[in-house]
Amino acid sequence: MKTVPCLGACVALVSVSFVAGCNSHRTTTPKPSQPTRTADDIFSIAPAGSGLRNVTKSPRSAEQLVSVAPNGKTLAFFRHGRLLVRDGQRERTLGRGPSDATSAFGAPPAWSRDGRRLATVRGVGCTEVDCLQYGLWAVDVQTGTRTRVARDGVDPVWLPGGKLTYAGDFRSLPGNPSRTEYDWLPTRYVVGNRHLRAGSRAVPSPRGNLVAYEGDHTGIFVMRLDETHRRRLTADPLVGLPLWSPDGKLLAFPCDYDSSLCVRDIAGRVLRREFGDVNIATRPAWSRDGRFLAWVSAITRNGRRSQEIFVGDVATGLARRVTHFDSAQSDVDSIGWTANRRIVFSGTGIPSR
Repeated sequence: MKTVPCLGACVALVSVSFVAGCNSHRTTTPKPSQPTRTADDIFSIAPAGSGLRNVTKSPRSAEQLVSVAPNGKTLAFFRHGRLLVRDGQRERTLGRGPSDATSAFGAPPAWSRDGRRLATVRGVGCTEVDCLQYGLWAVDVQTGTRTRVARDGVDPVWLPGGKLTYAGDFRSLPGNPSRTEYDWLPTRYVVGNRHLRAGSRAVPSPRGNLVAYEGDHTGIFVMRLDETHRRRLTADPLVGLPLWSPDGKLLAFPCDYDSSLCVRDIAGRVLRREFGDVNIATRPAWSRDGRFLAWVSAITRNGRRSQEIFVGDVATGLARRVTHFDSAQSDVDSIGWTANRRIVFSGTGIPSR
């Protein structure tokens, strides 16, 4: 093969190249990787995992614990201890929210069935894990007028007739078998002035005629509001707070130390299969048509832990991962479904453009 001699005229390349004879190869210095931008805002995403949107876009503020109104459009959430409602691009502040929304019983605002009122739990004297008080308040969405319902009350839910239910009658109970630690916990389910003997935490059905509750390490039970026709759906003691489907026919609840998500009908029958190995991190949410469940799971990938959103098909038992944050900073504190079939959620350290 004929070669062309180097005639001493090999031209020096710029500093990003090097010369190794006449057959030099041009190389470039890689650009330093840019840090991922994150936001502590409210987002929405399609169930298929496409179209992630930043709803609030407030780089100097942090939003927490979002909930969707019955109309599927209006949002309620907390921003630096203030309760806000947002309809489209319009926001209104309704006053102070919980002093520490991330405390043991921190939860999104609970909408009344007509969308005119909210119930919020405002912690007083909170540490990282507990509060001295869990004041329960009802807030008028139009005027912002607040009325205290209970000195200590959590898990508020509105009945169809406008009556507020919650877990109350707090007592100091042993936090471990040796009775060396005690927790401040609810012991009764409260409906108006009635203090039912049901488990400490209970949820009324959408029609308000039934109540589902977790017993004291004895499983999930269903009964009528008058405390009759009580029956046990599952004897599994390792269960969490149940969640009614929109039509009131199914119940979903974390089970097996929150590592699985169980779905039962009100007769206690298991549906198809349960969603296993999910590591529930926040309260799941039913889609508005009752076909799907969305939940947040804590996962570890390549040594990095993140909280990701999953969606499961109740009919088939199949689930898919919706988000791919893959960031140790990502935490999702609440999720819900909007009228246009999108998942709305709030969290911290969410990767954002």
